[in-house]
Amino acid sequence: TMHAHGVDPRRIGFETAENVAIGNLGKANLLITELLIDPAAVSDTLGEWIEVYNAGGAPVNLSGWTLGSLERAEHTITADLSLEPGAYALLARSNDPATNGGVTAAYRYSGVFLANGDDSLVLRAPDGSLMDAVAWSASAGLAITPGASLERTNLDDPALWIAAALPWPGSAGDFGSPGAAYT
Repeated sequence: TMHAHGVDPRRIGFETAENVAIGNLGKANLLITELLIDPAAVSDTLGEWIEVYNAGGAPVNLSGWTLGSLERAEHTITADLSLEPGAYALLARSNDPATNGGVTAAYRYSGVFLANGDDSLVLRAPDGSLMDAVAWSASAGLAITPGASLERTNLDDPALWIAAALPWPGSAGDFGSPGAAYT
């Protein structure tokens, strides 16, 4: 079977949706909804960003949550960052809109690098449980388009992803909808 993110879990040792039931975290339901993996207007080291959405019914403090790949946690969020229900948080490698391609980030992370080829991004709760993940590769049908974010088009399982087709207001030239629903 294909995983919610378009990758066969048997092929990469991915946890299946049954193993990541939302109920084990009570009301917390955070989703990865957009990521700019290969910016064209600025370098990857300045322009990569991740958008997280609170699909639950209660505010969630992101302090203690981790970002990483399937294999490891690479960054633990250290700031108190409350995300209200229905709200987006933009997490970026650089929080300076003048140099990061024109995004306003709520938090600057380090140690997480989004490969332009085959890679994955995982969001884990403070207890280490997997909340959401996305894996991309051309062979799995989720290829990266330089200068365009991957946008999640639904909040259901399985997640559906597309490459952004329009620049955001203030963009230095890359396409996406950071901090808002997909375009």
